[in-house]
Formats: sequence, C-alpha cells, structure tokens
Amino acid sequence: MAREEELAGKLREMEVLRKNKQLPKGEQTNSLQDQLEKAQTNLSAHRSYLTSKLSALGKYSARLEAAAAWLGETRTRANIAADLPPHQRDGLMRNIAACVQDREAEVREVLENYNNMERECVAAKQSVCPDLRDKLARLKDDWAALRAATAAATAAATAAATTTTAVTTATSEPGTPRKGSLDSQASGKCRWRDRGVT
Repeated sequence: MAREEELAGKLREMEVLRKNKQLPKGEQTNSLQDQLEKAQTNLSAHRSYLTSKLSALGKYSARLEAAAAWLGETRTRANIAADLPPHQRDGLMRNIAACVQDREAEVREVLENYNNMERECVAAKQSVCPDLRDKLARLKDDWAALRAATAAATAAATAAATTTTAVTTATSEPGTPRKGSLDSQASGKCRWRDRGVT
C-alpha cells in the first residue's frame, strides 16, 4: 500500500513537471511514465490478490476452528458413552455416528482445502504457518479416532442386534420346546421348566 501511494505521488509530480514544461519531452520521459503506471497497476493487482488470499485464509481458519471444536465436543461425548450401560451407550453412539456421517463432507473439505493451500505454498517456495499445520494435524487425528470409535461401536451394536434377532427367531418358532419356557400345563400353577421355580 505504501509503495502504491509512493508511485501515485511520483506520477503526480511527473504530471506537474510536464505541465510546467520542466520535464523534457521525448521517449525517455514517456517510457518512464509508462513504467511507473505499469508498476502502479501491478502493485494494485498484487494488493487485491493478497487481500483475497488473506480473506480466504481467515475464512478457512474459522472453518478449521469450528470443525476442531465440533470434533472435540463429539469425542468427549463418545468417551462419556463408553462409561454408560450398553443400551444407552449404543443409542448415543448411533447418534454420534449419524452426526459424523452428516459432518463428513465438511471435514473432508477442510482437509482438502489445507492440502490445496499447502501445494500453493510449496509452489511459491513458502511454508504453511506452523500453528495452522499443528491445528490441522490435531484435526486429522481427532477425525480418525472419532471415525474409528463410531465404526467399532456401530459394528458392535449391529452384531448384538443380529445375535438378539437370531436368538429371538430361534426361540419363537412354533413347536420348538424352549429351555426355561413357561409351562402353563401345571395344575393351576405357572412354573419355569428346568429351573424348579413354582
């Protein structure tokens, strides 16, 4: 910005000198003015480019912070679920798995945008800010851990549901005697067969 203002000042000075006929006419003067105008245009374009990149970086940082906050909160919920009774744990983990699935595209986009930014930095012979790189590394780790936890919990809940369904189906077929079934043929009493309870 300061260079841009400096160039604008030099162009104004040049114009004043030209009007006062204190500047010699010729190709050299015209060439100098053209160079100053071109430099001013290039600086203005570069300033716009940098402004847009800084704006994009600010937006990206906000999205990264939001994704990291959500992941931290969701991992905490998953850790709490591990201490709950199975039926509560399974319900909470299903809910968390649904949330992970809903947010997957958003988190992947944050990860992809970082990769694109990193490629741009390498092409410009620069490096990504270490703070940003560290935040993204934590995001990747948290994301992988949360996906693994929800996948394991979902698989365990599915296996338990399949086992329960198989046991229920096997024991409810007509004509199949069940161990521990209610024997209603006892003389006016109900008792559990094979348990001796009357």
